[in-house]
Amino acid sequence: MLYIDQENLHPLDRTRVLRRVREFVNESLIPPVQMMVVANEGSLKVKQPFTSDAREVTSVLRGMGKFSGGWLDRESTRADLVDRMRDLKGEKGQGTNSKGNRQLFQEVVAYAREEAFTLSQSLGALHQVVDMLAGIDGRKSVIYVSNGLPMTPGLGLMHEYATSFHDNSILAYRARFEKQAQYRSLASSAASQEVTLHTLDAGGLDVTIGGEAESSYGSDPTATQVGSSNFQSSLRYLARRTGGIAIINTNDVSGGLKQVRNDLYAYYSIGFPVKGLGRDTVHTVKVEVPGRSGLDIRHRGRFVHKSLETTVQDQVISALLLGVNNNPMGIIIDQENPIPAMGERWTVPITISVPMSSLALLPAGDELVGHIVLVAGARDDEGGQSDVQREEHEIKIPADADLSERRWTLDSRFLMAEGKHRIVVGILDQITRKASYAVLNLRVP
Repeated sequence: MLYIDQENLHPLDRTRVLRRVREFVNESLIPPVQMMVVANEGSLKVKQPFTSDAREVTSVLRGMGKFSGGWLDRESTRADLVDRMRDLKGEKGQGTNSKGNRQLFQEVVAYAREEAFTLSQSLGALHQVVDMLAGIDGRKSVIYVSNGLPMTPGLGLMHEYATSFHDNSILAYRARFEKQAQYRSLASSAASQEVTLHTLDAGGLDVTIGGEAESSYGSDPTATQVGSSNFQSSLRYLARRTGGIAIINTNDVSGGLKQVRNDLYAYYSIGFPVKGLGRDTVHTVKVEVPGRSGLDIRHRGRFVHKSLETTVQDQVISALLLGVNNNPMGIIIDQENPIPAMGERWTVPITISVPMSSLALLPAGDELVGHIVLVAGARDDEGGQSDVQREEHEIKIPADADLSERRWTLDSRFLMAEGKHRIVVGILDQITRKASYAVLNLRVP
């Protein structure tokens, strides 16, 4: 998956980097490898579904130059705050507790708070990307393209303020905004879903360190270096924890993309036996090559042996964006006319049914009894996605019933906003441990 984070990407850097990415696609997209293109444009957008046709992928990448996200506005605000710090520092009689300093102090904290909010949305979108791939078999990689994400929102500005006015009290806010736990959660989720994250910093070679005092990026090289490292360390962390490659601090990303290409076609698969415990089991993985030093060994640090129920839930989440064609039980989802509900929302009656003949039913006295797990979720075209719902159902019918034409049916209701939606239902037969999936695409109202 090529994930272009438009909300955290400078338009000029995007143009330069995507030219190299298109070259990478033309050289690397050879069957059986498939690629898809996803973009963060306020919400997650699938620009190109999985394909082995390089022309389809490069065509989509060429058309991604018009969107302008929030990166430029945030960078302009940050640069303005640095300029005001420099101007205020040059004025005589401006002590730490002056009105101007207090105002700047509050604005730096407000900037960090806004950057933290944007980061939470960005990490949430990355979580969605990982979840999308959860139900797909095979080796799965994400090439994440952005200008980086802050490990601690506002950290560079806090250091700029502290060094400009010799006031370290602002650094107490560092712990409040530090997001190590969120990055750890994302990396763990990717590793558990067997997804490798390759991170690409579109910003190129960092030339601001040691810049002139008149630079709008600030006069303190240490603070500038802290700010730059803050955005790159997150990319290093995500790649390292998932066995990926971090392509950072370079104006030519071709070398790093060549390494990624090698990963697609040259790798070791190492297996070990596990026992089915009926629940998710986490295994820590460590790989060593005895007697060999200097090797760069990259691998995921965890392996999750998933229960079948977790696998079904993963398949439903993936199918919400990618669709699915795996319905051996013959599940049918029928929609009735939407009914106006609160505000601009509608209640959509849905009927889910499956042939009794496709379920395992065991004799119990004068009845046949079966047990299934039903998993369902919904997503709209704007990227809004429901939580996946799980229900257990016991099925009982008379032992002498004719199953040939009989169906098990469940009536449900979905509360939806106007627009296009996709509903995915998965059913797991708890006796045979077989699963089946169905998709309904609908428009409301």
